[in-house]
Amino acid sequence: MYQFKEPSSKLILIGVVPLILASYLVYKAIRAAIKKQPTRDHQLRFSKYIRDNFKDNQDEFYTHEHLERIKNQILNLSFEKMTSCSNLSQNSFQEDNFIYINTEKDLANLINTILNTSENAIGVDIEQTNLDSYQGYNCLIQIATSKGNFLIDAILLHDVIPFHLKQVFENENIIKIFYSGTSDLQWINRDHGLFIVNYFDVHQAALFLGDKDDSSLVGLFQKYCSYSFDKTKKKLFQTSDWRKRPLTKEQCNYAALDVHYLIHLRKVLLQKVIDRKGIQMTKKFLTKLQENCFKSYQLKPFTAKSYLEYFNQNHPKSAQRSENITTKFLQFCRFVDQRARELDLNCEQVCSKENSCHLIMHFMAQDVIISEESILSFLQQQSYEDYQHISLANISQIKSILSTTDTHLGEDILLNNNQQIQNQNKSERKKKFEEIAKTAKPYDNCQILGPDGQHLSTTNKTKVQWYLKKNLATLVQEDPLIIKLNFLPSEKKPEVLEFTKNPEGDTLDFLRKNQCVVCGQEEGLTKYHLVPSNYRQHFPVNMKEHRALDIILLCLRCLDKANKESHKYQKEIAEKYNVPLAEYTNTKKAYTQFYEIQKLINKYLKNKDFIPLDKQEKFLSNIRKNFEKFLDQVKIEIEGFEYDREGLTTERIFSFFQTYKNPESILQSDNKDTKNIHGKLIVEKLATTQNIQDFIHQWRLHFIRSLDPQFLPKDLQLILSQYNQ
Repeated sequence: MYQFKEPSSKLILIGVVPLILASYLVYKAIRAAIKKQPTRDHQLRFSKYIRDNFKDNQDEFYTHEHLERIKNQILNLSFEKMTSCSNLSQNSFQEDNFIYINTEKDLANLINTILNTSENAIGVDIEQTNLDSYQGYNCLIQIATSKGNFLIDAILLHDVIPFHLKQVFENENIIKIFYSGTSDLQWINRDHGLFIVNYFDVHQAALFLGDKDDSSLVGLFQKYCSYSFDKTKKKLFQTSDWRKRPLTKEQCNYAALDVHYLIHLRKVLLQKVIDRKGIQMTKKFLTKLQENCFKSYQLKPFTAKSYLEYFNQNHPKSAQRSENITTKFLQFCRFVDQRARELDLNCEQVCSKENSCHLIMHFMAQDVIISEESILSFLQQQSYEDYQHISLANISQIKSILSTTDTHLGEDILLNNNQQIQNQNKSERKKKFEEIAKTAKPYDNCQILGPDGQHLSTTNKTKVQWYLKKNLATLVQEDPLIIKLNFLPSEKKPEVLEFTKNPEGDTLDFLRKNQCVVCGQEEGLTKYHLVPSNYRQHFPVNMKEHRALDIILLCLRCLDKANKESHKYQKEIAEKYNVPLAEYTNTKKAYTQFYEIQKLINKYLKNKDFIPLDKQEKFLSNIRKNFEKFLDQVKIEIEGFEYDREGLTTERIFSFFQTYKNPESILQSDNKDTKNIHGKLIVEKLATTQNIQDFIHQWRLHFIRSLDPQFLPKDLQLILSQYNQ
């Protein structure tokens, strides 16, 4: 019969250690879970209106037809609806004077109250979080009415909010007032698929007034509501955790305060805008505000920009020493981004930038073996919170990133990032162009006649009104506006009036149509000079002024093409006259050389410990040669520095750049000395007036050949035909 033996202490220890280790791991997991409170359980309860982390799924929120209806509704808002205002006086803010709404019944009652009491303006604000979510989500929606301040639990009521708030948010008869609400508009659309119709932003109104006073919400409270609130305290509440339930009394009071004065602020600021800017400018301002409201929320793609900036700033030596390290860092960050999308977590929660750097730097060090076992071992040695969202299934992916020698993946990330930046720049340029194009029609077609009734020029209303105000002209006709000067300008003497009559002897039609001369489009136009300014600014005065003939109108699409064709032709001119497109004065070259040498010295000092001795000498020799070129270029006496080529040591060069931090301390020059002089050199080579006239004509012909304009002005057509003859 088997007799039970008392186990030895060694066996007990061997058996107990795994249990202790397992218990410790469980303890750490529980501690981490406790720290993470509140959990993501509320998000898991959302059954409607969930954004996809991998692709835009707007179709699940609203139809394309609905979006078009909203656009049409917003674009056709009347000035009266945008400026309607109640005469209700604003009560001062009282703490604990708010109503918290966390049931659908209470939400429905609030909406009915707003609709049935003819509220024509409400204050709105959003408190959202990016914690435990890839795209973020709304936690609280605050609404201020004449009846009080209401706090809507956007987590608990997430699925029913769209049905109820749509009746107010998309109602054009109710003005929705925000403070700096551009992000709020996107969050409302992201979480609930709702749009804001009839929008007002008190922050934008304060900026539009142009006052130098504090335009922050706290500043506006102080100035217009006589209410003081500490900015530091506001920032503290703004960044607090709005997910936790119940919210603290302090959080609720802050949320109520954020919307309480918005109706009053709009009333005051709108009246100031009307009084100071006038009806027309106010109308333009309000119309411009509405354009933010029909922009659909777009899922942002992975971009390398912020990661590159972080890596270059915090690990400059590694970034300069090896492109391979940078490439792997970006690849790992893209993996983290994908993992965050899968788990619906913030990227920093999955793996922070610093922890990503730590992992890459560890495995890129010499003599570190890259294997699944070594990666797993590394992760187990780190803090649980740092890498808790990287699972065993991800180890092979990390190994692939660390061990691959294919740099194309990193290059692809950089290329995509550059393309995104280009698209963003193009979008911003288009937006700026549209803003300029919308200000007014390019041509007012007001005519100025000489004392003898002969046409002198066409101009804008402002200039005509100036002549009339100064009694320098008399009004001939109001529509179209024509004036006759009481004097003959010296530059418009009869001998310099060119091409004013056609071959039949009739006076030319100088009126310009507000349309693109290439395609005929009548909206979104800007003026374009046929001869680029880098040449034109160096023409003789009599050929540089009054060249309205060579200024035409183009739409954005035709402008892009014209600029490309213009650049091509400038290259041809550069080759023909043997003058580089980027040609600078010696002063500019000296500036450039100074900064290049400074950059080389800084690079050497930062990486000296990693550069082999033989390469260090080559590096220093390169610095010496560049510095000699710099001294030859400046050709001036530098106080306290004797130029001795034989005695030019590295120590003297380094000492020189410690003394002189920028070229301005050595080179006395103005801005003109550092500008591109390509155009100036070309005009100097043209030399004669006839050559310059031929040069101008060639630019006109180039434009016609490359863009084939179908709507050229009659005066330009006539000059081209006469010149050719």
